[in-house]
Amino acid sequence: MKSILTSILLILMVSASAQQDTLKVGIVLFKSEEKVEQTFRPLMNYVASELDMQAEIQIIHEDDLAFYLEEGSIDIGIFTVFPYLKEKKDFPNLKVFATHHVKGKDHYYGSILVSNESGIKTWQDIAGKKAAFVKPTSTSGFMYPNGILLEHGIVIEDDMDYDFVGGHEEAIRALAKNEVDLISVNETRFNKVEGISKADFIELERFKVPHHAYTFSSKLSAEEKNKIKKIFKEAHRDPANDPLWENPIGITKWELKNDEYYNPIRRYLRINRIKPEVEISLKATNSAKSELDNLLDIKRIVIKRIRRFMAESKRFSNENTHSPEYKMIMTISATGDHFSYRVNINGDYIADGEVSKDSILAIVPIISYRALLKKAEIETDLLYNGEEWFITFGFNDGINLQDYEFLYTDKTGRQFLIDNEDLEKIDNLSVFFEEQKGFYKGAPILIRYGREISPEDEEDLADIDTYNFFSKQFWKQNYWDKLGLIGGIVVAIISAIIGKIVTSRKKKRFKNILTQTNSIIKEYIDGQYKLESRLIEQQDRISSALEEGHINENQFLILKQRIADMQNIVDIHQKGDIKINDTDISEISDIVGDGTVTEKDFSRIMSILSKSRAS
Repeated sequence: MKSILTSILLILMVSASAQQDTLKVGIVLFKSEEKVEQTFRPLMNYVASELDMQAEIQIIHEDDLAFYLEEGSIDIGIFTVFPYLKEKKDFPNLKVFATHHVKGKDHYYGSILVSNESGIKTWQDIAGKKAAFVKPTSTSGFMYPNGILLEHGIVIEDDMDYDFVGGHEEAIRALAKNEVDLISVNETRFNKVEGISKADFIELERFKVPHHAYTFSSKLSAEEKNKIKKIFKEAHRDPANDPLWENPIGITKWELKNDEYYNPIRRYLRINRIKPEVEISLKATNSAKSELDNLLDIKRIVIKRIRRFMAESKRFSNENTHSPEYKMIMTISATGDHFSYRVNINGDYIADGEVSKDSILAIVPIISYRALLKKAEIETDLLYNGEEWFITFGFNDGINLQDYEFLYTDKTGRQFLIDNEDLEKIDNLSVFFEEQKGFYKGAPILIRYGREISPEDEEDLADIDTYNFFSKQFWKQNYWDKLGLIGGIVVAIISAIIGKIVTSRKKKRFKNILTQTNSIIKEYIDGQYKLESRLIEQQDRISSALEEGHINENQFLILKQRIADMQNIVDIHQKGDIKINDTDISEISDIVGDGTVTEKDFSRIMSILSKSRAS
């Protein structure tokens, strides 16, 4: 009996292990199935063994792999470049974590070539010529060169006679026989064509193509992803793994990457760049913690405002990630009547200073956001299309000519600032420059945020305190100024909201909550509810609405102030400092008699309830 039970337990354990310990890998076929199998099976077996798992490898059609990763039936997906870029648009959660090196490089080069007999010397000579491309889905053999030609004003459907020949070697042979005038190929393929070399032709453009995109399933945990990335990062450092790199495809190591690695090619495929992801956290020292906690949702609002600035800038992704390119930490400490702040990004100090406690909402978010822009410099290359010098960043990338400056490095290594008068124009995709001495194609260009936080900026931001319900400056104003500002701002905002987009769901929800808040006045006068409980309930409802995105921050502040006004009145009345006579009660009853409290009604009720204290 004991042996039977032992056997059953062993069977169950083996079964459970088989179900749980499989690393499922999906690969888009790009070589013969035999080569892919001989290359990736040993590599994935190694990764799985390091995880105490077994590898299961499947060849999956490029249109299906992203779906399987999304639903979790595949753990790691290996895409060629174009299928990855295409699927990323439909499956935004697709995340690159690595690529591989072939013969020591994480990329290969493609070339646009023309024959010596074609008569093509410049891009402008291409119109009317005949081209041979590999196939519509080939990155180096069609997609990339098509984008480059568009950059030079050449629309192949209109300006050229072209055909697809099915392979790189076929295109090379067609050009060698002068059957066509222009081709674009992966230049490594010349090794497979006997008697023909790249030097036999004129090269118009050489372009870099990144290797495969290794992606995670969205169902893997952060811990699982980190373990896999560590294995990929360190595999080539172990001499015992040397046999892994002797494979038919020539993979020699893995290198960790993210989606931004594929941005240069996105431009030529007319795909929007992937923007850098940012992790934001606000830490309070012991001296500031209690004071920040007393300021309602101040910490969350600061972070939310920074993210709003980021979204408006078009420079950064709105997504949260386990592997952000930038990690911003704001540290707040209390120093007397001020808060001190310090901003670190990726471990580097970027900015610090002091701000009045009344102004933290106004100033800290913008200073932190500008610190992020300062850190997030962009490195790119200078390009030339035969007529214009340009870089491939523009309005779509959040770049403008007012806030950004451009530095280029000449061949001697000296760096020069490109003055505003040397900037020709900017559009959605590019910034164009007047030609400068020392310009050359491929020169490094640094794009950096040039705006500083000046005393004038801080003074302008501090003016917001007059309208900031959390600030002492606001409350130091006399009663009628406060009431006028509250009434005027509320009426203006509400009128604008209702007048502009009546059908907006967010604004409808705000209006509903505002109506509920106003109705508390009626309930108080009628004696139907205990006001304190209702105020607490409504405060929770308002906070939840902001958290869930049903109202925006300005609406949140308005509603919070409304609650604070009411609570103040309750406190005063409970102390017996204000007496309400029968005339007052009668007027308030008339105002709320129909169950509706308008902004004008609310202001009048506050005026009655807040009248001078009785002697």
